[in-house]
Amino acid sequence: MGEYASAAVTCDHGLCSEIGRNILLRGGNAVDASIASLFCLGVTNPQSSGIGGGFIMTLYNRTEEKCIVIDARETAPEKADRNMFIDDEFGSKHGFRAIATPGEIAGYWLAFKRFGSGKVLWYDLIKPSIDLCRYGVPVSKYLAYVLSVKEKHFRTLPSMQSWINNATNKVFVAGDIIKRPELAKTLERLALSPDPEELFYRGDIAEALVKEIQKNGGIITLNDFAQFKPTVHEYPLVNDHFSDDLAMCGPPPPSSFASTQLIISLMARFYGPKTNKEILRRDPLFYHRFIEAQKFAYAQRTLMGDEAFVEEAKKLAKNMTTKSYTDWVFSRMRNTTQPTEYYGGIREQVKID
Repeated sequence: MGEYASAAVTCDHGLCSEIGRNILLRGGNAVDASIASLFCLGVTNPQSSGIGGGFIMTLYNRTEEKCIVIDARETAPEKADRNMFIDDEFGSKHGFRAIATPGEIAGYWLAFKRFGSGKVLWYDLIKPSIDLCRYGVPVSKYLAYVLSVKEKHFRTLPSMQSWINNATNKVFVAGDIIKRPELAKTLERLALSPDPEELFYRGDIAEALVKEIQKNGGIITLNDFAQFKPTVHEYPLVNDHFSDDLAMCGPPPPSSFASTQLIISLMARFYGPKTNKEILRRDPLFYHRFIEAQKFAYAQRTLMGDEAFVEEAKKLAKNMTTKSYTDWVFSRMRNTTQPTEYYGGIREQVKID
């Protein structure tokens, strides 16, 4: 951690942090910088980000002292059902049936139009990432690890052959320079479009994506793309019972914000700012309490779901961020582990072959 005069940008990749910083220096605000950095992460960290995915963004307006959340997470196709992966152990993780309707472009465009500074062009937020795609970016250690794990699977998919280094006939390794010319073309079209959301969700980009997905057994339709809309939560969850008048605001379900905040609130009951952190690192009781807090929090998470479809999800999440609920869970924490049912939630019997 550090102290900064006015702003700071931190990302999973240093290049993306630099891109966000440059947007701030050009007069952009935090939303502009975030969008630019996130486009970059889709290039440098494709295993965990990109225009084929989604995101949740929490904004704080200091002038109005108000939190706002943009939910642009992916959505399940209209043809999906809860039993579609029962007999397909890896179907929800691998293959074209696992693909959901992407939310990033719609979410970025909404954030830019509604919360951007108005001082930086949409094109300028994407241009640095286009350049990275065209001129190359070093493969990070973590991306190299992911590629090595997925290499066998990649070799069976024509669409993934670009991750094989022709010079070695193996996946790229850390430090290799990789270029992504096809992504550069797509990003440039989106950057130059007067309405990138229309282009991506109801134009020929959507048609091309749906055609390839369906050709390979996926179930996404053009209507899934056309109907996608990000959600803006004007009154998100707030956890305001920390010491020193601190508060944390964050997104409702499907985010796990309420669960993580319950864990933090419980641990704050045991340990304060003056707690010796070096002693904690060697204290088995600290780790036991941390595990127990997670058990309670994630037991309640089994009762949640997307609040647009699970009626009680919003009420439960809000309750989990209250002082009274934290008090109740804290009163049930013990210095020994308990049977699974003690923690609540929904439990399923693991199937044994």
